[in-house]
This record gives sequence, C-alpha cells and structure tokens, in this order.
Amino acid sequence: MAGKYWIANEPSSTVTAAQAQAIAALDTTELGFLNGITAGTVTASKAVVVDSSKAQDSLFVGTSSAPVAMSSALTQLAIVSGDFVSDIGASQDARMFFTRCKISKAVASGGSIYGNFAQLRINSGSSVTAAYSISGAGVYAAQMAYVEASDTTRAVTFKNGKFIGLHAKIESVSGHSASAASFYGVCIGSAVATTNFSATDNNYSALRIEKDSGTLDFKHAISIDDCASGALFYLKSDGVVVSTSRTGAANTIAGHIKLEINSVTAGANVTRYIYTYAVSPSA
Repeated sequence: MAGKYWIANEPSSTVTAAQAQAIAALDTTELGFLNGITAGTVTASKAVVVDSSKAQDSLFVGTSSAPVAMSSALTQLAIVSGDFVSDIGASQDARMFFTRCKISKAVASGGSIYGNFAQLRINSGSSVTAAYSISGAGVYAAQMAYVEASDTTRAVTFKNGKFIGLHAKIESVSGHSASAASFYGVCIGSAVATTNFSATDNNYSALRIEKDSGTLDFKHAISIDDCASGALFYLKSDGVVVSTSRTGAANTIAGHIKLEINSVTAGANVTRYIYTYAVSPSA
C-alpha cells in the first residue's frame, strides 16, 4: 500500500507520497499563487481558474503600468508588433502573423472552410429592444489591411518589390483537376436583404476605389498585367445592365454595357452605354 501523509497533523487530510513530493518542490511564492484562489475571480498575484461556466470576472491586457480591461468597451484586444532590423534573404519570407487551415482528407459535404475568418458583427442581442443608429463618420470593416510608409526620420526608396495592401492568390501544383468548381482570387458577394437599400442608392457597390483627400491619384484605377487568356472581362447578360442584343441598331452592334457616370454639370448621375460588336477587330 502506498504511503499516506497527514497534512498539518490532520488525519482527515492525507496525500500520497507523489503528491507530497510535488508540493515539496514548490517554493513559498509558488504556493502563494495557489492559496486562496476563487474559481471565476481574478486576483492579483494568484493563478487564474475558470468557474463552471468557463468564465472570469475580469482580465487585462497590455503592460503593468497601463493595463487595458478586456470588456465590451475594449477598443483593441491585442497588438502583435515587431521590427525587422536585418536584411531578409532572397528566398526568405517574413511573416508577422500566420494562420493555416489544412485539409488532408476528402470533403464530400458540409459547410464552408476558412483559412482566416474575420467578422464585424452588428448585433445588440436580446437586451436592447429599441432601434439604434451607427452614425459615426468612420470606417467599419471586418478586416483592414494597408501598407504605411510613415518613417519621418529617414527617406525610404522603394525599388523592385510590390507593396500591396491586401494580397490574394490562387496556387495549385500540377496533377490536380477541377470539375464544376470555381476558383476566384477575390470573391465579393452580397447577402443584403432587398428591402435594406433603395435601387437607386449610389453607396452600395461591390467594389469601391477611392483616395484620401489631398493625396496622389492612382495612375490606373485597375491594372491587369497580361494574365487573361479568355477575355478581359466576363459579364453575364441580364438584358438591362449587360445585353447581347441590340434591337433596331446596325447589324454590327450586338449588345451594350450600361454605365452610370456622375455628371458635374448635371449635378447627378447620367446613364451612358458602351456598345459591343460581334465582328472581330481583325475581320
């Protein structure tokens, strides 16, 4: 039978030899971290133990001189920051933050799989019954990505590389095949209820390109670098915005693309059309 030891000369409180050895290995400071713990309550200089609901009453992030409470009013949960102070090798990638979702077996059915998921959720829950307004003139984004050149002490020369706010790429090695599958470098979808916006609302767009006031204009709003073998754009005809027919026009005009252009002189949007031809330019 394994030996038993009394604690504080109390026969009803016993420990095994292994438990006694483990306790003996702790110094006074370490024992102090464990003594007086209340599950679910965070106490300075004490170990943290969650309660039955796996919750804590309060936690803080940041430095000891400027702690920030993790609460509903928290504006920044965590900062991951670092400096690259030496040259990066020619074939070396430097990643500040890296996430990977690996699929190594067949997936026959199910939901979606995301390597990285970001969501900006506007939902007050059942505790708020009245309608409320979000009217601040800020940017509300599920994910923000940008390149910032803000060194004010030294001039920086940018050469050769591509400096990209958000980079998306599709990659596949040889030997794979696709059947009824779609691959998109970037996919922009709409899941907004049809009653939420007016059909003439100019501020609901799949893609918006803009610049800050007083900053440099883009040389090209969209740059396509010799990477399309089928066509420059694929547009699905709906008979209104994009059409493959043109009634009453010359035979060579085979359709149109509808545009809305903001007219400075008219003070409103005007509708214009780009006519398309079925005849090849070389014909």
